[in-house]
Amino acid sequence: MSKKRTLKMKLEELDEIVKKMEGGNIELEEMIKLYEKGSMLCRECKNTIDIAENKINLIQNGDK
Repeated sequence: MSKKRTLKMKLEELDEIVKKMEGGNIELEEMIKLYEKGSMLCRECKNTIDIAENKINLIQNGDK
């Protein structure tokens, strides 16, 4: 049974990836894997935020 990761969890994971990459003590292949994972997390976070913004806009426009 897998748990759905929250936005906060994804952002924390992204932060860890950035710290590892900035540390500079990893091989190129690992750096590429981290970059790929970070890019995926960024897209997922952006999608989550876009959905939230759309919901807020619907709520605000519904009150007018």
